[in-house]
Amino acid sequence: MITEEVSLTNPEKRQLEKCEEAIRLGATEALDGFRKMAKAFHEIRSNRPYREHGTFAEYFNTVFGYSRSHSNRIADASQILDMSPSGDIVKALVTESHFRPLAVLKDKPLELQEVLDVLEQWSKWKVSPTSSGVSIPIKAGNSTMRVNHLFQLLSLICF
Repeated sequence: MITEEVSLTNPEKRQLEKCEEAIRLGATEALDGFRKMAKAFHEIRSNRPYREHGTFAEYFNTVFGYSRSHSNRIADASQILDMSPSGDIVKALVTESHFRPLAVLKDKPLELQEVLDVLEQWSKWKVSPTSSGVSIPIKAGNSTMRVNHLFQLLSLICF
């Protein structure tokens, strides 16, 4: 909370703008990087070019240090991205853990699309935690915290 009015100097304003641009660029690169990585994992799992290393699990463990389950979850994320390539909610999915609750529906495209549609609608609302710890919508807006609440809700619905 700002208690007194403080003006930034021009060099400070330029530095702040540079930092903000670096953050936006980094966030975009991280998202693009995860999507590329997930697509590559899925392609390797589907086309099986890992055969010289034995199994899918052995390949990812030996070459990248990933466990079988983690490698499969990343590959599953690519399938979900392919099913729903656009929309605010899909843009908010930037790590394997965001896709994990959705992966249970990867072989049920109609159900997955229904869940994504509901999450898309729900994501347009800000949430406020109640005394019981349950979040309720309060007004339109965007928030990283809201995405975490969405996935907590999804985990409760799907499991």
